[in-house]
Amino acid sequence: MDDSKPLKVGDVAAATGLTVRTLHHYDRLGLVVPRRRADTGHRVYSAADIERIYRIQALRGLGFTLRDVRGLLAGRADRSLGELVAAQLAQVREEIAARRVLAERLERLGDGLHRDRAPDRADLLSVIASTAMLNPELRHDYSAQADRYDSTRGASPSILDPLRELLADAPGRELWDVGGGTGNYAAAMRDDGWRVTVVDLSPQMRRQATAKGLPVIAADATDLPAAAASVDAVMMISMLHQVEDWRTALAEAARILRPGGTLVVMMLTSDHLGEVTWAFDLFPSMRDFAASRRPSVADLTRALPGGRVVPMWFTDLSDASIAALCADPAAVLDERLRRQTSFFERLERDNPAELAEGLATLRRRLSHGESPLDERAEARRRLGDASLLVYRAPE
Repeated sequence: MDDSKPLKVGDVAAATGLTVRTLHHYDRLGLVVPRRRADTGHRVYSAADIERIYRIQALRGLGFTLRDVRGLLAGRADRSLGELVAAQLAQVREEIAARRVLAERLERLGDGLHRDRAPDRADLLSVIASTAMLNPELRHDYSAQADRYDSTRGASPSILDPLRELLADAPGRELWDVGGGTGNYAAAMRDDGWRVTVVDLSPQMRRQATAKGLPVIAADATDLPAAAASVDAVMMISMLHQVEDWRTALAEAARILRPGGTLVVMMLTSDHLGEVTWAFDLFPSMRDFAASRRPSVADLTRALPGGRVVPMWFTDLSDASIAALCADPAAVLDERLRRQTSFFERLERDNPAELAEGLATLRRRLSHGESPLDERAEARRRLGDASLLVYRAPE
């Protein structure tokens, strides 16, 4: 590229497919700092700048966050290149395993069609679920978070207290924590005397749970490896939005419950997104994606007839989920807390400029004594900060 023909920011945006706002954000972060023309003040990108943009996009394509990219380019990453590559390799291997599962399910489906047999709804749903797990726009990867997850995502008393109460009448003490991640809630329930098994797809998360002395199973929430009526209780904490076929996941949890067994699911519903979760006012690009993966209160009770939904409120940040952070708006400004949520990790990856602008707006409002909770007070009293779906298997 000839530096005698400099590229303005609009030219670079048109050539690379990046937005002007993203390039400005890279400039503010110090990732790519083009020189400015003395006569106009316009950013002018050199050949070296273009090469640096390529390196950034290549690293982003490997799944690295902007923070990781900045550290790598400056030679001071939080994790070494070897660790970052190892995490990416683990993700690729997990995707290969998921593709094998998809291939098996497609073979079964194709075999049935070849025999002129109408496709079974369960087979179609399993293929959809497997496909979603391979779609980077739908799947959240926890491999990069696993090692640091426990630093901000512990077991919250705000969840544990109602969870213990709701599970108290289970017929026995065999408990499965589906989508249990690193096992923080499982460990807390084990300390209460439950025999807990953690079920999770992520090998990195399972490794952390194993280090806590918890038994683990690698499995999809939509295909639990347990016999019908074999478990006394099931809990699903802040995970159902990661499951494309959430109805099948609920049906599977209900299937393995013994008579009188209890299922408790903690989650944000689409009702919360519309009325309580103020973050979407500041970060609107996340609204459509999040809403597509959050059933309503009515959806949940229709999916599990006999189930009921009760509100809950966060009074601590032991588990700094998006629901807990929204209950304490100042906490959203803490990068250490933010980066452990799928919401803000995805936003940082896909729309860093919007993230920066939204945080600046929040910081300004809080400094003026304004809280986004003020205008959501009535809905928060009615719906809570999140919901607990409770289902008891017929006896």
